[in-house]
Amino acid sequence: MQDLRLLEQLVTIAEKGSLSAAAEALHLSQSALSRSMQRLEETLGVSLFVHSRNRTAFNEVGRKAVDGARLLLRGAEEYTQALRAFAAQLSALNIGATAPAPLWRLEAELHETFPSAAVSPELGESAALLEGLRQGRFRLILLHFSVSEPGLLCKPYVEDQIMLELPAGHPLSARETLTPEDLRGLPVLVYRTLGMWRERLFRLHDVHFIEQAEVDVLSDLALSADMAILSSSLFTTRTSCQRGRVTLPIVSEDTRQRFYLLARESDHALFQRL
Repeated sequence: MQDLRLLEQLVTIAEKGSLSAAAEALHLSQSALSRSMQRLEETLGVSLFVHSRNRTAFNEVGRKAVDGARLLLRGAEEYTQALRAFAAQLSALNIGATAPAPLWRLEAELHETFPSAAVSPELGESAALLEGLRQGRFRLILLHFSVSEPGLLCKPYVEDQIMLELPAGHPLSARETLTPEDLRGLPVLVYRTLGMWRERLFRLHDVHFIEQAEVDVLSDLALSADMAILSSSLFTTRTSCQRGRVTLPIVSEDTRQRFYLLARESDHALFQRL
């Protein structure tokens, strides 16, 4: 493998038309550039120049060497760019999930495990997430069901339990667990972006859900109005430990779910780290 710097110097001589002009462009002395070309000739085992009293010019082999050097330098640049693009792809972790709290948990774990990675989370429907994983748009996804498919890896990742955070002194706050029936007629603040939970939770009868688009606004409203707030075993609101508020699980088949981590087989190393 030739020293790329020598090849770059060789091409510069051809482009500038003379040794002196090339030396000036390369910020080298003419004698230093001459020594570099002598070293290149020794390495190649051929003569590249015709030397006269006042001029140094390429011989036929030298002109061929310039053509080859251009090809090698172009290939080296393409190699470098491809490698950098591949490294950038590895550092970009696009992830998706069908529910917000498991997505936040995965995002936090990736930030902790790969501090320099650029993690981009996206909440979506299972079909779109799965197709995005197959096509390489996502590196990792979380689904609320397992998948057995050639080329994909799948394993249980986390369980999410829907909780109800209550103000101190609320009639239900002394309980250890709750049932959906306990929520009848109760005004409950809820995060608008629920993902797969939305259909299940809105099947709960006679619960007055009050939706909010921002988690922080949700927490502030719950505290200022002393209201109940729908929460998750994977996510703790800012208000959960304030003013004696308590958080209780809502026990039902519809309020507990296991989530599965999926990746492509080509991402086996990443998959195994989680």
